[in-house]
Amino acid sequence: MLHPIPLDKVKPSSYQSRQTRFIDQGFQLKYTFFVSGIVLLAIACVFIPSFYFLNENYKIFTDIAYEYAPNMVRHLDREYGGLILIASGTFVAVGAFFFILGLKVTAKIIAPIHIITNHLRNLSRGRWFDRPVRIRDTDEFQDLVDAYNYFYHSFQKAISRDLKKLEKIHVDPADRDSFFALQEMISEKKQQLNIAEDNLTQLKNHDPSNTSNEISA
Repeated sequence: MLHPIPLDKVKPSSYQSRQTRFIDQGFQLKYTFFVSGIVLLAIACVFIPSFYFLNENYKIFTDIAYEYAPNMVRHLDREYGGLILIASGTFVAVGAFFFILGLKVTAKIIAPIHIITNHLRNLSRGRWFDRPVRIRDTDEFQDLVDAYNYFYHSFQKAISRDLKKLEKIHVDPADRDSFFALQEMISEKKQQLNIAEDNLTQLKNHDPSNTSNEISA
């Protein structure tokens, strides 16, 4: 039986670990700023009128305090400053929270798409021996990845079956054009499956799905 390809001999079709939250910086920043902006705009629509009425009431109370209880002015100033500080801190904290949340959510959305895109790019180059796609359990599009891996295994097995059929074809070496065309087709199929020349005779027991290793994002 054909032995599985060692992991150190197979280059992954995409990154193996998510080193940064920026997988597609343009996409992520665009929608993160969009969502964060809407949230901050909604908060601003509440805070701006609140600040206006707070400032108006503060003037009224300070005028009264200066006339009847001057010692209360210091307390009013402290409370006014505290409210401004709390409101400003809340505004910044909410903005930071939704920005970080946006990066996490968009990363879960864009990561599977990027991995499949990279995998398809490798398939277009004839790399049918790459490991199937695996994404994190928390990522989106789990069904899409499962369907894609089913497609990948199906075509991988189809190439293996084609190679078996080509191996059974016997062409008279005297017919050089036909002979070299057959050898070229066999060589191409073997390259797609990353099978060495001396392993061709073992292909009958070869199942590509048993030699595939997974890629994580």
